[in-house]
Amino acid sequence: MDVLTEKNDMETNAEKGAKLLDVRCPGWAWEVNILELDMADIFKCVLGQLYGTWDLGLTALGIPGDSEVHGFNLGDLSYVHTYEELDDVWVELILARRS
Repeated sequence: MDVLTEKNDMETNAEKGAKLLDVRCPGWAWEVNILELDMADIFKCVLGQLYGTWDLGLTALGIPGDSEVHGFNLGDLSYVHTYEELDDVWVELILARRS
């Protein structure tokens, strides 16, 4: 898998997570403080800000084993990407929903 494909996977995964939040937590994008957003921190990540912690968010959404598939974690993509890059992807998704 090349880096471009993996970047697209990271973005596609995060979009999947954002769409899930659109359905399960309407208005979520307005509740996330993008200045505090840190996807590597279980309290400051998207789920942490919405549900208290990353793992409580996964449980509330019914996806405890699918955090990477929904862009809430890098998982295997951490070999080529940073959490700062994932933060940027989520900020774009949040701002798009706010506009």
